[in-house]
Amino acid sequence: MSGQSPLIFVSYAHGDLDFVSRLAHDLQRVGVTIWQDKKDIRVGVDWSREAERGIKNCTSVLVVLSPKSVESDHVRAELLYAREKQKHIIPVLYEKCTLPLLLVGLQYVDLTGRNYYQGVLRIADSARKTITNINKLSSVQLVGGEKTERRNFHLSWKLSLRRFSASFSVALMGILAIYFVMSQIEKRPIEIPAEPPAPIPERAESPASIPERAEPPASIPERTEPPAPIPKRAKPPAPMKAERSEPTAKEAGRAEPPRMPAESSRIRANTTKEIARYLSLARQYHERGAYDEALSELNAAHKLDSTSDEVVAEIERTKRACNAEKTLGRTDLKC
Repeated sequence: MSGQSPLIFVSYAHGDLDFVSRLAHDLQRVGVTIWQDKKDIRVGVDWSREAERGIKNCTSVLVVLSPKSVESDHVRAELLYAREKQKHIIPVLYEKCTLPLLLVGLQYVDLTGRNYYQGVLRIADSARKTITNINKLSSVQLVGGEKTERRNFHLSWKLSLRRFSASFSVALMGILAIYFVMSQIEKRPIEIPAEPPAPIPERAESPASIPERAEPPASIPERTEPPAPIPKRAKPPAPMKAERSEPTAKEAGRAEPPRMPAESSRIRANTTKEIARYLSLARQYHERGAYDEALSELNAAHKLDSTSDEVVAEIERTKRACNAEKTLGRTDLKC
């Protein structure tokens, strides 16, 4: 079609014939060939076949839009056939109307009011560009199948690459999903240990030994007996009873103080050790949530030393934690 003028098939409603005739005349003046049924279909020839032939041979299809053409069945049929043949469609707005569904999304040329002459030039320019593109396509095809094969090769290569990337993405997402599920399964045994609470009853036996370790204070009277023989040692010097009786009493008074602080320090040391042991056990029970056992250990420590601020503070802390657990729904606590 090189060197040819563009051929435009005009699809319109017969009620708009006057406007279409004027438009066809103006387009021919700017170098555009028009195919119009009134002009190009001979008398006695099948109209539908001639219209199909005209659409096949044209380079563009111009659709005149008006309320009449939107309702016209033959305009809709011509438009459908043009879309089927992949023709370049140029919508032209003659009167305000609702665009048909087949033309939604296409840029139309507005010929209403003062836009008429500019619109005619735009139609001619669009038709010339269409025939230029057709000439380029035909020249490429005439060169041979080499360029076509190259294009097909590039297109097939791009499609293969896209398919591979899509498959790879799906496989990668599957691997990541499996890895995530496995990591969650491995974390569950660590987060919910069921075995550690079992040893709690064994450690709870330690309070049973409290009476045995609390016996050292009972031996205090036995260790305080040695000062009793002091009067016996004062008997041998009979002649000097009055003089030496006073020193012996003083000696007895002086001898007793060093022994009593030593005994009391031992008792305090033992008591401090017992209290520290009770506190350690109570904190271990507290950390595991065994608040009843923790309070049992703390009460034992409180019996040994009711003035210990540390023991009293630990008892208060354990009771608060126990009450909080009860509020959350634990029914096995008695604290």
